[in-house]
Amino acid sequence: IVLIATNIGAYTEYTSNQAAAELGDLPGSSLVRAPGSPESIKGWMELPNTKLLPGMIVSLKTGDIVPADAIILTQETDCSCAEAMLTGESEPVHKYKFYHDVSDEDPHAESKRQSMTRLFMGTEFSGDCVALVVETGERTQMGAIFESMAQADPEQSPLQKMIDRLIYVLALLSVL
Repeated sequence: IVLIATNIGAYTEYTSNQAAAELGDLPGSSLVRAPGSPESIKGWMELPNTKLLPGMIVSLKTGDIVPADAIILTQETDCSCAEAMLTGESEPVHKYKFYHDVSDEDPHAESKRQSMTRLFMGTEFSGDCVALVVETGERTQMGAIFESMAQADPEQSPLQKMIDRLIYVLALLSVL
């Protein structure tokens, strides 16, 4: 019984660690500006999101998941992002090429400007724009969240506590 309980605990921890590791990599590919590349079509080519680097220019359309933190260079239509996973806001946040109506006297001016102009990795995009990748991987807002979650000392779940108590009781009974 102790062996079964130990194996269940180890398997649960292993699968949860695997799932957390996979969250850091955004699957899929993006349309990247590559005017000199022989593989490009009209100056654009598909590139896996894991290969994106700061300074690359990506094209985003409605329904795309933002592949990395980026800023809008040009926009064809109004742009917005569903940032519920970052901020908890249920409404999409409108995004602009440049920040609007933020006074320098506002103590939160810098964060408001960043919120209005920056597209965050992992958020659902709506609109049509060309954006400049400014951060990738762990340096993104999403990467910072994943890193803080990995560093936090996780509290044991009720199941883990129950299994630990069971192992302790069984160990005491086996000694007697």
